[in-house]
Amino acid sequence: MKVLVVTFSDVAFDGRLRELIRVCRMLGPVTVLERKVLMVIEDSQSQRQLPLKYYCSIHKAKQFYREKGPFDIILADNRLALLPSYFIKRMDPNVFLVSDARELYLMHDVKGLSSKIGCIVERFVLPRSNAVIAANIFRAQFMENFYKLKSPVLIYENLRKLSFGNKTPKDFENTKLAKIFDTEKINVISTSGCLITRGNDQLVYAMKDFQSEAHLFLIGRSPDQDVTRIRRIIQENNIGNVTIIDQVDEATLKYILSRSHIGVVNYHQNDLNNQFCASGKIYEYLFEGLPVLTTRNPPLRELVELNALGVADDHYTQGLRCLIDHFSEFKKSVIAYTECVSIDNNNLKLAESIRERIGVRKK
Repeated sequence: MKVLVVTFSDVAFDGRLRELIRVCRMLGPVTVLERKVLMVIEDSQSQRQLPLKYYCSIHKAKQFYREKGPFDIILADNRLALLPSYFIKRMDPNVFLVSDARELYLMHDVKGLSSKIGCIVERFVLPRSNAVIAANIFRAQFMENFYKLKSPVLIYENLRKLSFGNKTPKDFENTKLAKIFDTEKINVISTSGCLITRGNDQLVYAMKDFQSEAHLFLIGRSPDQDVTRIRRIIQENNIGNVTIIDQVDEATLKYILSRSHIGVVNYHQNDLNNQFCASGKIYEYLFEGLPVLTTRNPPLRELVELNALGVADDHYTQGLRCLIDHFSEFKKSVIAYTECVSIDNNNLKLAESIRERIGVRKK
């Protein structure tokens, strides 16, 4: 079976997309229709008009399909890819449309016009897809009811590992980065940067109680106002065990985790997308052997507490205290858990589920 992946994301920086492409390769030859093809238009004035650019992307997707098709399967990667994929299906009703519904925003959760239009598009296209994918059972159950889907949502967890790529750990030895880690302390990592919406201001406040035994590294790009606020908290409270690091590449992050002990995964619960968060970061931590401190969002709490992988606690001081005191026990549980979890099996399960759906459709 020939598979067309339609995406507006950058494959190099999107771990879920990379794994979905691997799933598609289990089904047959894969062609990826990327943003750089979809969003190119010749009229220079139109390049400043995002709605028109998106309209043109639908035309380009149809044109691409006429030239390169037909395909047996289309995977629509996230909500931006839904309309181009849907119009291709209108051209070729025989194509099997699989929609990966990554986001779970409802109309009242979003403010911008484009986001509200995205909600309308999802409400229209998802019920007309042949298969819908969600990242955990919490999202799947809600979507089945809300969108009145005829078939159960396929669940595809965000399992992923970091890779050094062409680099090795030795490449980081004797660098400035290698020298910032305190070998006498527990190194705590958060890859949500300085985002206040994730509660990182409270996380920084909590570190004041651990100045002699732990060090927090906030990694990732954040709005300037958030970085300024975090720096002010650090300065005004004389917190000397917090380091801010800008966004890093995959190999660098893997090295940082190799020098760390605890990973933080934190989300708010003000909307369904965050309440039912589907974090790939938690698996990056776990596969590097790090116990985790998470907020009490239902998917995070269930994973962590059922498998003793760390502590789910919205009170960071209390949660971190428990993690440090019982670190060796949580570490053993993480190692045992990751030995039983397979990314390849996760991919194979989704590929087989799609095959089954196609088989049912042909009967």
